[in-house]
Amino acid sequence: MFLNGWIGMLVALIALAGARVRHVNGVPQTEKSATESLAFSCAIGASDLDRLTATNLFALSEKAGTAKDLTEQALAFNRRTMGTAYETVGRKNERWDDSAKAYLDRFAEIFADMAGGGNEIREKGAALLADGCDDPLVLYCHGVALASGGKKSAGRACIERGIRNLYASGYPAHRKAFAATRLAKLIPFTRPARTKHLEVAFGYLLEAIRNRDYREDESRLLYLHLQNFWDMMPLPDRKRFAEAVAALPEADPWLADLLVGRYHLEEAWQAMPIGWRPETHEEKKRSWDLHREEARRYLTAAYERKPEYPEAAAHLIRVAMTGGTRRGEDEIFWFQRAVGAQFDYEEAYLNMLWSLQPRWCGSHEAKLQFGIACGETRRFDTIVPYQLVKALLGIKRDDDDSYAFWRKADAYEPVAAVLQGYAEAAPARRNWYRSLQAGIAWRMGR
Repeated sequence: MFLNGWIGMLVALIALAGARVRHVNGVPQTEKSATESLAFSCAIGASDLDRLTATNLFALSEKAGTAKDLTEQALAFNRRTMGTAYETVGRKNERWDDSAKAYLDRFAEIFADMAGGGNEIREKGAALLADGCDDPLVLYCHGVALASGGKKSAGRACIERGIRNLYASGYPAHRKAFAATRLAKLIPFTRPARTKHLEVAFGYLLEAIRNRDYREDESRLLYLHLQNFWDMMPLPDRKRFAEAVAALPEADPWLADLLVGRYHLEEAWQAMPIGWRPETHEEKKRSWDLHREEARRYLTAAYERKPEYPEAAAHLIRVAMTGGTRRGEDEIFWFQRAVGAQFDYEEAYLNMLWSLQPRWCGSHEAKLQFGIACGETRRFDTIVPYQLVKALLGIKRDDDDSYAFWRKADAYEPVAAVLQGYAEAAPARRNWYRSLQAGIAWRMGR
C-alpha cells in the first residue's frame, strides 16, 4: 500500500511536469501575441469574470443529458450492425457461430468505449481464427485488437487478409469504411496506399448515408463516427467530403450544415492573420473574412436545426473567438448552449479553456474561475469537475511551466475538493486521485 502510494505520487508529479513551451503568461517571448496582430476584438475580457460562475455557465443545463446517453446509443447501434448483422450476412459455420457472435457483441462494447478488451479479447480472436473462422468482420476486429496491443504490423496484416471479402460482403457500408480508415491509420503518412484507403472510406461513408445505415435519431452517432476519417484528411478533401454529404438527398441537413461549417471554420483558422507577408495580406484577409462568415452561417444553421445537439454550439465557441459571431453571441453564450444540450460535451470545455488563454484576451484568473465553476457542479459522474485540474495545468503550460500562479492564487481548497470527490465516486482509482492531490499540494507549497 505504501509503495503504491509512492508510485502514484511519482505518476502525479510526472503529469504535473508537462512539456516546455515558449510562453510566459500566455505571450510568446520573441513574437507579438496573437491578439496584437488580429483583425478582430476579443469577445471576453477581464470584466466578464462575474459571468464565469457555475450558476451562469450552467444556466441551461438542468435537463441536459450526458455522454452516457450517446454511449448507450452507440452500443445498441454496434450490436445491430455487428453481432446481429453476422447472423444474416456473416461467414457462418456451426463450429464457431456462437463464439463469433459473442466476440462481435464484446467488440460492440469496446467500440462504444464502454470497456477495453486487452489480452482477453486478443486471445478470443486468436481462438476463433484457429478454429477456421474467416468472417471478414471478425478478422477486422482481431486486427484492431492486435494493433491496439502494440502489434501494428500483425494487426494490419489481419485486416488486409479479410478486407476484400468485407468489401464484397453484405455487412453495412459504414463497417467497410471503418476498416478502410483503420488500414489508412496503420500506414505511414507519406505512402500512396494511405490515400487509397481513405478514398475507399470516402465512398463507403457516402454509401452508408445513402443506405440510411444510421437511423434518423442517430445523426450525432454518425458525426462521432466520422471523426477519425475527417481528421486524417487534408483540408481540400474535407471540403470535398462535406460538399458531397450536403449534395445527398438522404443526408440529415443538420449533419450537412455541421460538416460544411466545420470545414470553413478550419479553413478560417488556417488563414488566421498572423505573420502575413505584405504581398499576400489582401488575399489572406479575404480568405479569413470569407471562411469565418461561412463558418458562422452554416454552424448557426446547424444549431438552429437541432439545438438539442451540442456539436454546432461547441464549434461556434471557436467562431466567437474570431469575433465572427453576432452581437451578444460570445464564447460564454455558445458554451451555455453546448452544455445545455449535453452537460459533459468535452469539446465545449476544451474550446472554452482555449478561449480563456491570455493570448486570446483571457487571463489566468479567468481560466481558474472557469475551472472552479466546473468543480462546483460536483458532478463526479462526468468529466466536468476535472476541468479545474485541466485549467491549472493549462495555466502552468502558458506560464513557461512555472507554478508561480498556482502558489499566488492559492486554489488548493477547490482542487482538493474536486479530487476528493472523484476519489469517493471511483474507489478503484482512489489512490491515483489522492496522489495527484498530494502532488498539487506540494507544487502549491502546501
